[in-house]
Amino acid sequence: MDLPAALYVPTDDGFRATALTIGPWDPGLQHAGPPAALLLREAERATGIEGGQTVRLTYDIFAPVPVGPVRVRASVVRPGRRIELVEATLDTGDDRPLMRVAAWRMRVRNDAPAAPRRHR
Repeated sequence: MDLPAALYVPTDDGFRATALTIGPWDPGLQHAGPPAALLLREAERATGIEGGQTVRLTYDIFAPVPVGPVRVRASVVRPGRRIELVEATLDTGDDRPLMRVAAWRMRVRNDAPAAPRRHR
């Protein structure tokens, strides 16, 4: 069997899950790992903190995610200069969320002095 080269293929209004996302229990349903990664990717793209770091994630799985077309929506729920909360939801185009991630993101200080090196 020839496997596709990616977990998801971009479409006009979202993504199409490929056979690589199939879970072990039902060939029509995705394993939770691929949609979780897709949600985090979209949350990090929606961030208002350039070069920030995701410091805490909370995933909610509301229903099984079918293999096929999916749509991801992301928004900044709590904006801030140093810390923000970004949320992303995944659905199949019917606005009924199947999964959600809440991602707290922080600004990373680039001007902090380097830690002293220990010599042995």
